[in-house]
Amino acid sequence: MDADYDELSGPRMPVPDDWLSGNPLRDLDFVYLDVGTELLQNKYTRLTSVCANSIDDRASWGTYSPEPLRLIVHRHLAFGNSLARLCCAAEVQRCRRSSCCRQRERMSLVAPHCEWTAFRDWVVTAMACQAMFTTAERRRPAYMHLVMAVTLCHRLLADQLVETKELGCNLVDRQGQHSIDLASVSELIYWMLTIQNADGLGSLIDAKWGPQFLPSYLVRESVSRSLETAEVLGLCKNRLWNLVGVMERREMDLPGLLEHARRYPALFKQRGHGNCSPKTCPFNSLDTSRMEQLHKTDDPHECPLVVYPVQLLEASIRRGTGSVWSRFEIMPAVVKPGFRYAAISHVWMDGTGIGIGPQADIGVVNKCLMDFFLRIAERLDCDGIWWDTISLPTDRALRQRCINTMHENYRAAECTILHDSFLLNLSWTDDGSPCVAIVLSSWFTRGWTALELYESRRVKVLFKGPHPNEPLIKDLDDDILAKHPGSSTRAHWIATCIIQRMRRQTASRPENRPIASMRDLLAVLRPRSVCRIDDKMTIAGLLADLPPETGCSECKNLVTAEGEAREHLQEHIKRHTSERILVHLPTISHASLLHGKSTIRESGPFSWAAMAIYDMPVGTSGDLDDANQKSSLSLTIDNLGGATGSWLYRGLSEDDCAEGAITPIRDADATTVSRVAAALQNRQACVLLREGHSSKPWLLAMAVGRGQHVGNGIVEDVIDCRYVGAVKVTWIAESTERTRQPSHYGRSMFRIGCDGNKGVVDVQELLPDIVRGGYRASENPPGGEEGGSWKTKIYTATPLTERLRNELLNEGEGRYEQDPDDYSDCDIPSDEECSSTDSEGRPIPWTSSSGFIY
Repeated sequence: MDADYDELSGPRMPVPDDWLSGNPLRDLDFVYLDVGTELLQNKYTRLTSVCANSIDDRASWGTYSPEPLRLIVHRHLAFGNSLARLCCAAEVQRCRRSSCCRQRERMSLVAPHCEWTAFRDWVVTAMACQAMFTTAERRRPAYMHLVMAVTLCHRLLADQLVETKELGCNLVDRQGQHSIDLASVSELIYWMLTIQNADGLGSLIDAKWGPQFLPSYLVRESVSRSLETAEVLGLCKNRLWNLVGVMERREMDLPGLLEHARRYPALFKQRGHGNCSPKTCPFNSLDTSRMEQLHKTDDPHECPLVVYPVQLLEASIRRGTGSVWSRFEIMPAVVKPGFRYAAISHVWMDGTGIGIGPQADIGVVNKCLMDFFLRIAERLDCDGIWWDTISLPTDRALRQRCINTMHENYRAAECTILHDSFLLNLSWTDDGSPCVAIVLSSWFTRGWTALELYESRRVKVLFKGPHPNEPLIKDLDDDILAKHPGSSTRAHWIATCIIQRMRRQTASRPENRPIASMRDLLAVLRPRSVCRIDDKMTIAGLLADLPPETGCSECKNLVTAEGEAREHLQEHIKRHTSERILVHLPTISHASLLHGKSTIRESGPFSWAAMAIYDMPVGTSGDLDDANQKSSLSLTIDNLGGATGSWLYRGLSEDDCAEGAITPIRDADATTVSRVAAALQNRQACVLLREGHSSKPWLLAMAVGRGQHVGNGIVEDVIDCRYVGAVKVTWIAESTERTRQPSHYGRSMFRIGCDGNKGVVDVQELLPDIVRGGYRASENPPGGEEGGSWKTKIYTATPLTERLRNELLNEGEGRYEQDPDDYSDCDIPSDEECSSTDSEGRPIPWTSSSGFIY
């Protein structure tokens, strides 16, 4: 064979000595190519009747073996070269079959942008041919070969992130090096994974792509550009960051979500949000009941009022015939099986509520506004209408009963009409922009509309039509949501996933999928705002399908209570409802315990839960999560108020507790601050817990003894702990080699919230092998402020080698414990400001008994 030819990857050229100076790969054969070098093969370009990638004439990667990676790449190669070598070795062919060519053209329009065009062409070709495989072709090894080529691209990226301190953003070419945008390369890899996951191949993905999977330096620039776009468009920062908090990859999905906004700024520009922050929006605190009622006519002075008598409504409710009004007369309709009615979902901020004025009241509406909704109902072939402005009684007890069952009106409706002034001014396009506009709208931010969306089977959205009184009606499922990640832009798919996570059932998917965990509940509830904060707990109970009757005498007294007694009862109901929901939805993510809020109790049952559950952080969930895996990695809540699950743990040395070394998370309340300070005075009882090697912040707890947890008929030994709070640790992030050592962290089952009146104990009595002390080489002084010199001390529980000592002292910069998602120059709020994450971060590979690296 020619010495200048690599059988895996084509032409090979000598590498400059200065690039390989000191490199142990000086004599290793590897690909040396231009950034424009073709990664596709042209072996079957003459074939037009069959897919060139369906031909089984190559060594197939049809198993889970990592052997191709071991043969093709090496850790000393630049990542770009390693990826190029892998792509070439996969022997993906340029295909001329007409169906594959058409699919490739369609996918090329929606695939993420990447300046490395050769890699993008490889990705689009592989995905297009994979999508067009016939049923018979999918049984061939060639199909699984493409699947595994995608999986190995992901595995290569994951391994390189673990093995290198900083992933090189370059590809070595004839001029030495060519910079490539690794953020866009990573997006293409992720795009391939979402497609395979949607096709039922998600089980092949061997590491969660969470918010901390990519280090901040790779995505900082793209996130920064997205924030600039949001600033220019005047997008509400509060809405935006509430969305970010529940997206699978958090801010990493932000550039994709705002893709359409950058392309069509005129469509998405918002006004009045210049003073918004990630935590606040002035519109959230407006008393929307004081908004003037909307007119749908050019001459409001000529528009009369229409009165829907409340007495008739209340009589119908008491008879059990419902609170729906007839479209044909001002009379309550008799709702029977088969009766078609539409429910209105709207925001009072738009003026579609009761309004103000001397005649404003329940059941009193502008005729032009009523006619507008009746015409929509007629177009949808509905004979009745449910609208809270005219469908809620005034009798206090009856009204409370109707509010407790209000969501059932949306569940039973033929369809829900979504009215939002921002969307009504948006011209329809087929490119996914309407879907993105929905998640950025005011309607999507409100608590009650979230409940209405959750309960609705069929949603009809109103957009700008030929005339203000003739809006365009589009079906959410049929017309708006993306059907597949391979046929939609990233913005469209991200927005679709956000919306779909809030659906109980749809017309096309009639099976009931109630909220099954606290993770799902918080993802719906936490980003939403309400005018009256007490409503948020009511909505939480309705989302959780709690029965309205509790049997609690104090809860029943709320209807008649006044003044201070009413405030006391509201606090009781908040605590009682939180406990009921936590028992009813008995799984919760680790991240939800990482808050800085006052807890339901100081110790004992539910002492780890925030007084209001909607103040607890959201554990991210999304495209690549497996439902069974999510359940197994969550904490289990028992009937006694304990939260049990697996945690990584370590102890505290005296130096670890130096002033400012461990501090409550930002914005922690005074109770949490004092609790943390008191706990650190008894460090022997303290234990630091974290879900994964890279998850932040930490949970500080105090050991109280051993116990047993019974779950699914299995009895497990657990360490019982008292909840203290979420803390920030200003130590270094240990070196990669060190974090792989099983002795550095232990893993055990902990139960939090079953401490009762028990006294704390020395944690080493329960966990003799617990590590106390660790490396310390932070650029930050105690307290985390910049400009300090904390790195001169090194503490360890085990001897350090001289090599590792020198590495820590001389190359400590960048190795201190810094949140991977800390974009100091991008104005990104912290986990505590929006939500938290339970991601494992960068995956630490391990080898199974079969030899495959996970």
